[in-house]
Amino acid sequence: MIKKILFISCSAGSGHIKAAEALHLACAKKYPQIQSWHFNISDDWNFLLRHSVTTPYEFALKHYPALFGAAYKLTDSAPLTKAGQLFNFLLRFGVQKHLDKISEFGPEAVVYTHFIPALMLSKFLDAPQYMLVTDYYAHKIWRVPNMKAFFVPTEETKKSMGKFAPACAITGLPVSPEFKKVKPIAELKTKLGLTNDQPVVLFMPTVPGKVDIGKVVLSLRTERSGVKQSPAIADGIASPYRARNDKQLNIIIILGKNQGDIAPSENLRVIKPVPNIDEYMRIADVIVTKAGGMSITEIAYLRKPMLIINPIPGQEEYNAKIFCKLGYCLVARDNDELEAKIKAALSGQLFFKAPPLQDAAEKILNTIFGQG
Repeated sequence: MIKKILFISCSAGSGHIKAAEALHLACAKKYPQIQSWHFNISDDWNFLLRHSVTTPYEFALKHYPALFGAAYKLTDSAPLTKAGQLFNFLLRFGVQKHLDKISEFGPEAVVYTHFIPALMLSKFLDAPQYMLVTDYYAHKIWRVPNMKAFFVPTEETKKSMGKFAPACAITGLPVSPEFKKVKPIAELKTKLGLTNDQPVVLFMPTVPGKVDIGKVVLSLRTERSGVKQSPAIADGIASPYRARNDKQLNIIIILGKNQGDIAPSENLRVIKPVPNIDEYMRIADVIVTKAGGMSITEIAYLRKPMLIINPIPGQEEYNAKIFCKLGYCLVARDNDELEAKIKAALSGQLFFKAPPLQDAAEKILNTIFGQG
């Protein structure tokens, strides 16, 4: 039996870190006899490497999403050329420091949740190595050699892995153990300061695009749109509500790095990212979000009506397309469409009939430890 396992992530999008942490925590709970470590390698990167890898990624997403999408699709359809060679060259910096830390821990299995650390380290490690693909479509850069197996969320993801598909196990994506706990919605509303029975619309952090959250919120609040009493959809998705036409919505906006200021007011709460995000998701009757692989997985795990806006060209577009096809969400492409779909979801007119997501963390760990 394996005695030590290492989960490696990097700070190029928060979802990769959340996936590694979910596996680490699940391992500690289910297999307490196994020592596990979550190593975010970008914590140890020097200035050159950090600003050569993660900073351009974040800058492109913020200022030039269309350019990011074009580069994503170009590199996915053509062999990596000199740009790819330069990228691989940059990844050599700091490798020995990482290897020294890993050697000191002495893992008997290694799981990557991002391709960058796998590209940096995989050829230097002797322990069996695994890759968790945290998007619903696998760009070719995920196809890193030296992996014993790849864990992918869906059959469609497996197909996108090309010649690596035979080494793929369809497991889904892991979520934090917090999402698996039973938390009564009425108690959460009291804890979070909601003292009325009005429906809750939660806006997750997104990037700028055709949908302007500020304008949609203003329209919803000005119109007093005649929605109905909130059940917070605890047991299923989209159930009928009793008429309640004299109240406004509760709107909660979680601001991201790229969103401007929105002033809070009555029934409108504006907050920064919080560690107890699952609690805000649970009290919501509909959630508006970007199409990050982990974000949409968490929402689907809680079986909440989900509306995706402003998907980043390439990566998030594919996530949104596949998730819509599976029946977990809808995409709103402009302000009017988002407002209409929010009202439809709150009125029980939208039904998301996708099956409940299973416990991917346990499935992944059982596979690695030979228990599944």
